Amino acid sequence: MLEAVAAVAELGLPVKLLAVVAATEGVDVVVSDIQMSRPGEGIELALWIATNYPGLPVILTSGTLTPVQTVAISACRNVTDFVPKPYAAPDLERLMRVRMAARD
Repeated sequence: MLEAVAAVAELGLPVKLLAVVAATEGVDVVVSDIQMSRPGEGIELALWIATNYPGLPVILTSGTLTPVQTVAISACRNVTDFVPKPYAAPDLERLMRVRMAARD
């Protein structure tokens, strides 16, 4: 499934993800939940990626989305999509493929 699309790193802490993105040239797309170790942390991750890797697309997901988060997401120029939970893995895989193909 998703592993067939790209190497998938399941990292519970955003600090670990930042290290992976910073150390890896081959990251094509980042998928992150908005709610990580604390609410909104996925948006902060997307903002960090936009600053440091402006061409790297970010797909955000969450089971809940507040109006404040909606506004914050719209300010993240690299967030290409928001996928509400629950989602079907094949749908997310297709979206990841589309975003990776757009980078080629």
